[in-house]
Amino acid sequence: MFKYSSPFWLYAPTSAFLLLAIAAMAHWWLVDKAFEKKLAEIKGHQAIPGVTLDWDKVEVGGFPFRIDADFTNFRAQGAGAHGPFAWKSEKFALHALTYGRPQVIYEAAGRQDLRFALADGVNSSLSFQVGSLRASSINNTKGVARFDLDMADAGAPGWALSRFQF
Repeated sequence: MFKYSSPFWLYAPTSAFLLLAIAAMAHWWLVDKAFEKKLAEIKGHQAIPGVTLDWDKVEVGGFPFRIDADFTNFRAQGAGAHGPFAWKSEKFALHALTYGRPQVIYEAAGRQDLRFALADGVNSSLSFQVGSLRASSINNTKGVARFDLDMADAGAPGWALSRFQF
């Protein structure tokens, strides 16, 4: 039978695990604080040139491996190619890992209100409920490298959409 010659074999693996756990917690805490600071900076201001973001309430979580932000009454507005646009969502969330691939997952639920200008300059609006509205983006050093959108079971009185993907 094998006998350990030192308590090192008992304490070293436990200490290494605890050290890794503390490092993961510290990393998440730093990323979370930077994210919350960025949210405070952009609330009601331009997040990117021409696009303003605002919301009534946000809850940030996701410990220990991701950042989750759950927004209430999320609003985006700005200048589009043909005129101003505005989007409001009762519930909006984003999820991102604190390590690895720079991908962000977005989800919207509840009532969606969209106002926009058509190519001929006519202002239009659309209000609807969605079963699911999900999107994702992957960023690189030049900006957004990939974006996709998937909407299912959207509708309002007079129309319905079973699936839309972009």
